[in-house]
Amino acid sequence: MKLSSAGAEMISGVLSELSEDSSFNDMTTPNLLQHLVERNIPVNVLYIDGHWLDIDSLGDLERGYIFGS
Repeated sequence: MKLSSAGAEMISGVLSELSEDSSFNDMTTPNLLQHLVERNIPVNVLYIDGHWLDIDSLGDLERGYIFGS
């Protein structure tokens, strides 16, 4: 996810707010994006062709590191 400095600040505030939810540790990037859309916060998508790995959790990142090495 690429963010402007204003976007990063906004996401930081949203994450802080969401962190008070009991299901926060189970949330994924799509959950965050859906939350932004529900609050009418613009989300732009850039489609990428080719090889990529969908990373939504620390477990995904660990698996990606293993498969990518």
